[in-house]
Amino acid sequence: VGRGGFGVVYAVELPSLPGWGRVAVKRALSEVDAREVMAEVSNLRRCAHRDVLPLLGYCGAPRAACIVTALMRGGSLDDHLLLSPDARARLQKLGFKGTPGLSWSQRLSALCDAARALVHLHSNLILHRDVKTANILLD
Repeated sequence: VGRGGFGVVYAVELPSLPGWGRVAVKRALSEVDAREVMAEVSNLRRCAHRDVLPLLGYCGAPRAACIVTALMRGGSLDDHLLLSPDARARLQKLGFKGTPGLSWSQRLSALCDAARALVHLHSNLILHRDVKTANILLD
């Protein structure tokens, strides 16, 4: 469902996580050091908050390093702001039901949630370092 500097994100059904339905598995690119994955896992463990993506599992093996999180079927804030054909295709892959796009009050709500998440991260001495609309995920 996506690709970034860290790796590729897949939407999968994991029988070992009953009750979650499809989840997101972010698999590290081969050139990413497994220590980077474990550092992200450590940060996610420390920062549980309603506005931060929950960590459901991980694999630290060097050739299969990955992180499992909840799948945000609403895509990214970027998807709903751009409304490009690529954004619409991403939302369809995620299983988004509804009409893409956000009202001004929904945009403001998403930004307030993101701000609360950043305040929480900063209070735990964690800097996100890549805050952008493509990284603000919607449920």
